[in-house]
Amino acid sequence: MNRILLLLAFIVLPTLQIFAKETTAYSFPKTISNELEIESNLPQGYEMIGSTYGDLNKDEMMDLALIVADTREDVEFDTPVYLGIYFKNAKGSYDLNVVSTTAMLCFKCGGVMGNPFAGIEITPKGILQIHHYGGSVERWGYIDKYRYQNGAFHLIGHTYTESSPDSPKTKSTDTNLLTGDQEIIEDPNIASKKDNVKKTRSKVKVKPLKTIDSYSPGNL
Repeated sequence: MNRILLLLAFIVLPTLQIFAKETTAYSFPKTISNELEIESNLPQGYEMIGSTYGDLNKDEMMDLALIVADTREDVEFDTPVYLGIYFKNAKGSYDLNVVSTTAMLCFKCGGVMGNPFAGIEITPKGILQIHHYGGSVERWGYIDKYRYQNGAFHLIGHTYTESSPDSPKTKSTDTNLLTGDQEIIEDPNIASKKDNVKKTRSKVKVKPLKTIDSYSPGNL
């Protein structure tokens, strides 16, 4: 009996190893000269799906935020998407400040919409904004807003949108996490009812701000 079990182990285990998908974790280099340095050295199956420049730490130099993901069709559902933020230094190169595997939704988290990543930008005021969009019958969208303060990137604002492909109506909930001010806008998006936009303002409880390496979209 033991011989049979041992024989099965020799047959089954190698077979499982053959069909197991190889997953490669990504690590951002500590210092780069430009974003092409990352793009040209990505592991097989990975792509840079987003990048943006702007002054994040108020030193009047253009910093860099990058998003890297495994974009293969058979990528595992829970494979993280990587966000790396670099500060430009006096020499003109970029030093890695922080990496987050939680601030980005996974590559397949958009439902029938596929990849939910919808954009990244740095505003003139130095706010990093990350956009996600997805769903099926009911569509949803997130805009997460981060500011560099007290040595870390903190989530200071969040906008959640709801819509449906079967209706022109939209609803957005914008929350200022610094002050607790919240505004809900319900828009029929019909020309004849343009005066029927409903706006509701309220206050929500102010909580300790989450950082970019601990927050995941939608989990306020």
